[in-house]
Amino acid sequence: MSKVEAIKVERTIKKPYSLVKGILFDLSNYINWWNTFNARVDIKTNTITFKPLPFVEVKLQQVDKGEDFIIFKYIEGPLAGYGTWRIRDIGNGNTNVSYTIFVRGKNKILNSIKNTTLFKWKHSKDIHNLLKALEK
Repeated sequence: MSKVEAIKVERTIKKPYSLVKGILFDLSNYINWWNTFNARVDIKTNTITFKPLPFVEVKLQQVDKGEDFIIFKYIEGPLAGYGTWRIRDIGNGNTNVSYTIFVRGKNKILNSIKNTTLFKWKHSKDIHNLLKALEK
């Protein structure tokens, strides 16, 4: 079995905790929030389908949610594992938001790609862009 490695991206958002939580915890917001990835949301199955690259489609399913986190399982696409959004009120109308993935490639080739600096850079860049979009 391939090694699962965590990749974490974190940013302080200059928006109140309640506003950020409202966006993160309501899947219907992901259509607009993730518009650069052509996101589609199915509320009945708690899934988000998106394209991080024109030739790659990923489907996530919300599997757990708590007061300050939401967990998605990678159910379709090249990766298997989980991703967790965490939020924390840090005062003065600011919110700390992080997204951590615990994933592996579904085969040796995909796992090799997942372990490259290019993949980690692309994933981190995409998440940073999503976090910037929360501030708009």
